[in-house]
Amino acid sequence: MGEEWLRRQLQERAYSYYEKRGARPGGDLEDWLQAQQDFIEKYKRDIDRSLLREALKLTPEQRVRKLTRLQRLAAELRSAGRRTSRPASGATS
Repeated sequence: MGEEWLRRQLQERAYSYYEKRGARPGGDLEDWLQAQQDFIEKYKRDIDRSLLREALKLTPEQRVRKLTRLQRLAAELRSAGRRTSRPASGATS
């Protein structure tokens, strides 16, 4: 789910509220907020709360260090993937 996908989903939901109100102007903010609330309610049931509880046990500094390690690992994996997808030098087809 990308940011653009989320924005589109929220716009469509907010527009449906606008239509339900008879397409009358003046309720844009309420429509948008209700669309956001609907989205949160729909997806929050899928969140693993145990992961949230574990993360909240850490200090902000510990969370940043953990994130930094994860980002380094991701960079290493991307680099390794690029190296393995390149043909070996001197290889023939």
